[in-house]
Amino acid sequence: MRTQLPRWLPALALVFVGHLYAEPESDLKSDEEKLSYAVGLGLGSRLAVDFERIDMQALRLGIEDGMDGRDPRITEEEVQRLFTEWNATRAAKADATANAAATENRAAGDAYRDKFRGESGVKETASGLLYKVIDAGSGERPESGDQVKVHYRGQLVDGTEFDSSHRRGEPAVFPVDGLIPGWVEALKMMREGALWKVVIPPEIGYGSQGAGQAIGPDATLVFEMELLEINPGRD
Repeated sequence: MRTQLPRWLPALALVFVGHLYAEPESDLKSDEEKLSYAVGLGLGSRLAVDFERIDMQALRLGIEDGMDGRDPRITEEEVQRLFTEWNATRAAKADATANAAATENRAAGDAYRDKFRGESGVKETASGLLYKVIDAGSGERPESGDQVKVHYRGQLVDGTEFDSSHRRGEPAVFPVDGLIPGWVEALKMMREGALWKVVIPPEIGYGSQGAGQAIGPDATLVFEMELLEINPGRD
């Protein structure tokens, strides 16, 4: 009987081979010994991410049985039950962590926007977008279908910078309609040459999903946006 295991298990052998920085204290002489160690190192690194605790003796037994082609010591149904329960527990923990982060981000964002509203010159749109004009510019406004060249800095409300065209050393070029709703709304109000400070609530930002590791769920985003150039009608 062959038991269906999670798809990531067969790939573990090579995941962290690069972590074999130097030989350990035990002498690994042959390439076979070193490769075997690398496989174990990769397996251990991955398991440390996915499992809080694991029985090393049982793990070794499972690996030996799998390598030798012996029949599993537990049924396929039991394997599937165990992994189903493990996945459910892991998902529940991830959801709890995300919910806690969302609550914290929501509170911090609400406080930041309340404070920003009180600053001189700040305006708010029906969507909740807040903006302050630093330089009004004098050119045209972009429309749907246009491309724009923009210099910008993006920060969280605690000041953490998560993206910056200035840091990369060149402005970014975007299609106007290919951005988060808060950016689309702001850009269509800006004139070429304008520089604004824009505060985007999560509803018109990245919402409850966030974006990657940098932008958490329900995060309020703070941008300095400079509209440098409009290229009309380029999709």
